[in-house]
Amino acid sequence: MSCSHLLKSVIAIALAATVAPSAAHADITRFKGLYGREHTLPLCDWTTEERSLLQFIDGANETWVCTSVADGQPCTWSVYEPSSARYWFHPRREPRWQGDTSYPWAMDLSWPDGSALYGAWNMTCDLPFHIKGEPAPIPGRHRVVNSTVEGYVVPGTPGCSGTDPSTFVILAEVDAGTVEHIRPGYVRGSVQIARSRYWDPNDDLRVVIQGRVDGQWQDLATTYASTTTAPETYAVEALIPELTDVRLQVRGRIRCNARYGTGYDLRDARIFVETCVPDQSNPGACL
Repeated sequence: MSCSHLLKSVIAIALAATVAPSAAHADITRFKGLYGREHTLPLCDWTTEERSLLQFIDGANETWVCTSVADGQPCTWSVYEPSSARYWFHPRREPRWQGDTSYPWAMDLSWPDGSALYGAWNMTCDLPFHIKGEPAPIPGRHRVVNSTVEGYVVPGTPGCSGTDPSTFVILAEVDAGTVEHIRPGYVRGSVQIARSRYWDPNDDLRVVIQGRVDGQWQDLATTYASTTTAPETYAVEALIPELTDVRLQVRGRIRCNARYGTGYDLRDARIFVETCVPDQSNPGACL
């Protein structure tokens, strides 16, 4: 272990022994009986201006647009979120003819924390509704009805050519910060996704926990899966060394001869990272 890493470990242990959970861990959740933080890809999320879709509407030269599905008109806004019951979020461009709504290209969505959705063609969202007996929806966080996400070619992987039937792409990344613990922490990443109906079934999905090791992102745990045309949830989990920066990466395989504008239907992506909540009755230990 290097001197700098040893110093970080000593600092982490000291903080775990002295900082009150209510002050330092206000956003802690529980999963399988473990304390931790959950980080999500903010799809159809308008809860904050920093990690939402609003920045892609108001900033970046207004490269994205929100259209009401009901009447095809631009979305109206209530404070910072669309007031339409169902709306379509897609790249902005000038129509080629009156009534043209094809918007035939994809763009990346990149958030300040390093999370990203690559090669997004569109996303359809629904205002949430409250089901009796279930927790109330979080204000500003809407339901993803469907999306078209094409991704970009994994570095080092051959792109599509006349002889290549398919190639691997990165669809999304969710940054999760650092494993804040005094021992290896439990990390779980998941994605809810479906493949295009125009693609043949194949072993096409990689759900990956990555860690930053020696200054480079490396795969630490991977789940391989075959997607279907209906959205299903696929997960990966592992114990990751303390003080490792981690993220979730979702990779898929696109068909080189697929019809224009096809892609994966990505509904949700998230990563849970176990966190040390100091045990005030046992200094130096975690709950």
